[in-house]
Amino acid sequence: MRLFDVLLVLREGWLMAEPSWVDLRRVALAGLAGGIVWSGWNAFVNLLVLKERYEAATAGERLLLEPRYPFYVAGSYVILFVLALIIAWLYAWIRPARGKGPLAALPIGFLVGLVAGLPTNYYVVCLVDIDKLFPFWWMLDFWVGSILAALVAGFVYRD
Repeated sequence: MRLFDVLLVLREGWLMAEPSWVDLRRVALAGLAGGIVWSGWNAFVNLLVLKERYEAATAGERLLLEPRYPFYVAGSYVILFVLALIIAWLYAWIRPARGKGPLAALPIGFLVGLVAGLPTNYYVVCLVDIDKLFPFWWMLDFWVGSILAALVAGFVYRD
């Protein structure tokens, strides 16, 4: 593989690898599957692990009783699916250089989860007067969710 084979091309406003490398249909399928798995993990964290803490925080007026925006829940899941799609695209793009399978997918999920989950939740734990377990679990939601989405993308995006 030559170095120039890896160069990026700007097409229709999107930065993407050469079309012969990335099968966008498989990327979409892998992103959809990763988004479904991540949504399940997100529901587990927020509806089971943090449920009682949410009730206590809203009763103690630490959190709003209703979200500020009516589309909050739907918007949250759209964000997860978009991130899962980005992870699937990154996996497809890096496959020729790093190989196939979970060992190539895992670092992508780890890094995306780190970037998506750590900074904001670090600010929350330092500056917002709520239970410290909220930002911890929210960070794990992004971190573990992105790792799961990457592993699913590695499984779904196959030759």
